[in-house]
Amino acid sequence: MVEMTTSAQLLLVPADEEIVAGVDSGTAAPTWGRRALRLALAGSTFVAVGYLGRATIVDKQGLSLIWPALGVAGLWIGSGNQRTRRTDLLALSAATLLVTLTTGATPGRALVFLAINLTQVIVFVGLVRRWIPDLWGFGGTRPIGRLGDLGRLVCAAACSGIVGLTVGAVASALFVGVPNPAMLAVSWGRNCLALTVITTCGLLVGHPLLTSGGPRAAGRTLLRGMKPAGPRRALETAGLLVTTTALTYLVFIETAARPLAFLLLVTSVWAGLRFAPVIVTLHGVVMGAFGIACTLAGHGPFAVIDSVYYRALTAQAFVAMAVLTGLALAFSRDERDRAIARLAEAERITADRARLLDAVLESMNEGVVVLEEGGRVVVRNTAARHLVGLDENASPHLQPAAGYGLFRGDGVQVADEELPG
Repeated sequence: MVEMTTSAQLLLVPADEEIVAGVDSGTAAPTWGRRALRLALAGSTFVAVGYLGRATIVDKQGLSLIWPALGVAGLWIGSGNQRTRRTDLLALSAATLLVTLTTGATPGRALVFLAINLTQVIVFVGLVRRWIPDLWGFGGTRPIGRLGDLGRLVCAAACSGIVGLTVGAVASALFVGVPNPAMLAVSWGRNCLALTVITTCGLLVGHPLLTSGGPRAAGRTLLRGMKPAGPRRALETAGLLVTTTALTYLVFIETAARPLAFLLLVTSVWAGLRFAPVIVTLHGVVMGAFGIACTLAGHGPFAVIDSVYYRALTAQAFVAMAVLTGLALAFSRDERDRAIARLAEAERITADRARLLDAVLESMNEGVVVLEEGGRVVVRNTAARHLVGLDENASPHLQPAAGYGLFRGDGVQVADEELPG
């Protein structure tokens, strides 16, 4: 049994099986105490991140610009299963109501918010388990790392968002009145962004944390992913940091530099092409968080948009592009590197087998000749050359029978038509 002592560990470990990071340990199910501890840590993390999201409310109806707690909920519910689902959902409902009611939401709006969140999380987890059944953190054992994984996560978040908002629109019409379409669009974008970015980040960080053998080993694993490989890589890391900081400051603080906002995507491309996915995610999240903070403070190119809803949608689109652009490139690069490594390994195995075959053929006393269609000699060992009196520079094509001096058992010379061809 692998002991787990950190909040991230208990948040992601499946609760009804002794599976750590998707690896079956073959022992009994966790105790109720460990399940309770997992539930408490997951719930407290959700509440803490939920208050952070509610601090970004942008309108009188209580709409927050970001809602990262939904990503935490996706990891929470995704790591559980049938035994823990009811308890997890009840705890998630209680935590959601606690956060919304204590931050100014009316009971009716809190219920609508709860309906949207629960529906989207349930649908999202169901789609991810259906579309990526082997994904670690959602019941599988394979860590996230493919471009297809990212695409399916985005699609699952988008589809679950549509279902969640449909339920939310009906609940809103029943409890608080007809919802504003622009507000629904912002809510959809915000929730999809949280599910995609926070879930991906949690899976990237959680897998090495839970599979490396403890907090220290996990720290070393993560540091290896961030540590430059040499002086040039250290210089490149510093260059990316300085460039990102300078451009972010110019775009969001200096009014005259607002037209240069598109250059921020250059840093995402740079990170995606050169750094590990977890670093790319953190780079995009930090850059996006700064942009969100500046927008809330009235700075930057998004703050000048009159409509609070379009302003929020634009800011969310910026964060999504910053993170997803880099991640798509990083996952594509990793897939290419893995394919190249597999090809190199296959070539090495093929070369080893060819050398072994050559050694076996050369050690034989029997002559062996292999011909391809058309009479070209593919393989001819030393014994075969000696038997027919040929040297190593002999023609690679089949010669007339008389040139080999071959005879049948009755002493008659072999005819040309009797040779293989």
